[in-house]
Amino acid sequence: MSSFKKSLVLFSVSVVVSLVLAELIVRLFVPQETKRLAVYDTELGWRGKPGGSGVYIRKEDSINVPFQYNAMGFRDDEVRPRNSVAKRILFLGDSFVENLEVSYEKMFVPLVRKRIADATASRVDLVALSSQGYSTAQELLAYRKYREELRPDYVVLFFYTGNDFEDNLRPDFAYLDSNGTLVFPENTTSWMKQQLLSFKRWLYESSYLVFYVKNAIESYAAVNLGDESKHTAVGSEGYRNEITRTLILEMRRSVEEHGGKFALVIFTNKYELRENRLDNTAFIKQVCDEAGIHWTDATALFSDEHFFRIDEHFSEAGHEVVAERVYDFLVRTFPLGIDAASSR
Repeated sequence: MSSFKKSLVLFSVSVVVSLVLAELIVRLFVPQETKRLAVYDTELGWRGKPGGSGVYIRKEDSINVPFQYNAMGFRDDEVRPRNSVAKRILFLGDSFVENLEVSYEKMFVPLVRKRIADATASRVDLVALSSQGYSTAQELLAYRKYREELRPDYVVLFFYTGNDFEDNLRPDFAYLDSNGTLVFPENTTSWMKQQLLSFKRWLYESSYLVFYVKNAIESYAAVNLGDESKHTAVGSEGYRNEITRTLILEMRRSVEEHGGKFALVIFTNKYELRENRLDNTAFIKQVCDEAGIHWTDATALFSDEHFFRIDEHFSEAGHEVVAERVYDFLVRTFPLGIDAASSR
């Protein structure tokens, strides 16, 4: 073997050994904050790994919570066969419905589910499709993807004013053309690129070193090294509002076209609440009122105790209040066979 080949082999071995040692060091000494377990999804961009589990950590708020995804890849109970229940409610949302920050039994979704089951002798069930970072467009696509399997009677969209407007500027999932028509781009990703994206997601989720380095670069260099589908287009406030309005109306139309009933729950961003900047919330209410969509603002009277100190999501106290308000809203909006007067 030539000296060059020997040097190349030695160099390659040293690189591999160094990477393995670095991976072990990071795993032993660096907590993986905000690490979840996601897989690439050709239609939705990403979702939780089916059957996957992990621990979600945010040191600043003392968050250290085990989590588990169901067979569909969402943080929820396993879905019961549709023929085993008389009615089904579907929740659609982002991280405020997925809620990795609190223990599963303290989340508002299972709290609402238990109250419904107790009140209806389990004749009505609840399914939640949600994932960190989903836009309204992705939530609509999730409804379309799982509609035939789940066959929901009632669909509730959870809208978070903190970032849903901006997330709706992702052109890979939906955009408005020059005529103002809502367009859902066809997925033309080649098989080879799909495998590459799947590997990229797997590497990011599996390697503590890659996860740490990527997040460090993004934090210090203010760049986005994540999924291409998360990239947003430049859009005015008017465009941002209009595509959000159009997506909500299209969600309502799609649900009603298949015989369902649609409603919307607003989660107002904690900083907007604290500073009484409620223009975003008022806009969503206006969209719903003009279209005749039932809505409730589940966080209207929230205070700081209902949120984590640093993290924007609900504390356990917040989940308890949301569960009460959402349950009451469901009883008053949909014919679930529950006496509204006794729901409080």
